[in-house]
Amino acid sequence: MTNYDKPLRLFLGAFWVLFGANGLMQIFTGGGFIPMPQPPEAMLNIMGGLFGAVYLMPLVKLVQLSSGILLLANRYTNLALVMLGPILVNIVLIHLVADLQGLVFVALATVIWAILFKNRWPQLKSIFTSQSLIASEINR
Repeated sequence: MTNYDKPLRLFLGAFWVLFGANGLMQIFTGGGFIPMPQPPEAMLNIMGGLFGAVYLMPLVKLVQLSSGILLLANRYTNLALVMLGPILVNIVLIHLVADLQGLVFVALATVIWAILFKNRWPQLKSIFTSQSLIASEINR
């Protein structure tokens, strides 16, 4: 790991705890602790679809919150990064399509995530290896 790994991990963990907790609060109480501006109509349509699947947004926010806690605690950090990857991809694409205003924070989180992921690549690359390649190396 590099000397900037810990501050980046702590920042990303705090980011996801903050936004995960705020999202859960919005879902369950109707209002979060971070004031949100009125989104554009395209974003409202997308969010309406996501909230239409009643389980989806609470699950996403719970994964964000739990991943943030894991990053802050420096426990199962690789698992937290892997769980956040698909969520980040979807958030980036949604903002590119529907709401460019929120893209700055998402881009910052994505860059930090990518740096942390790259720093842990030696431990993570095995989950992206074909099972047949692993089996062939075991049989040698």
